[in-house]
Amino acid sequence: MKLYIDSSEFGKVMFVLTDHRKTIKRAYVIKPSETHKIMELLDKFLSSLRIKDKRLRINKIVVCKGPGSFTGIRVGVSLSQALALVWKVPLKIVPKEKLG
Repeated sequence: MKLYIDSSEFGKVMFVLTDHRKTIKRAYVIKPSETHKIMELLDKFLSSLRIKDKRLRINKIVVCKGPGSFTGIRVGVSLSQALALVWKVPLKIVPKEKLG
């Protein structure tokens, strides 16, 4: 499964989980002063799908590098880099038009 993270829109973060059979998308509204909660939102998203061991299921992370909100992009890219490091999966950083 691939995990897509798009935090380029001001006040919004979107997570997409996809494999060759299905795609699940969720967008969350987030206050600019609460970007530290993005990890909680990702955990909420993955927990709602009942994915217990995320490392076994997610084999690639793709994150949006813009254009968009400068701070939002920094938060999304930083989160993605940390997850890729911890989960030991490849990370791909792409422009918004190539995210889908």
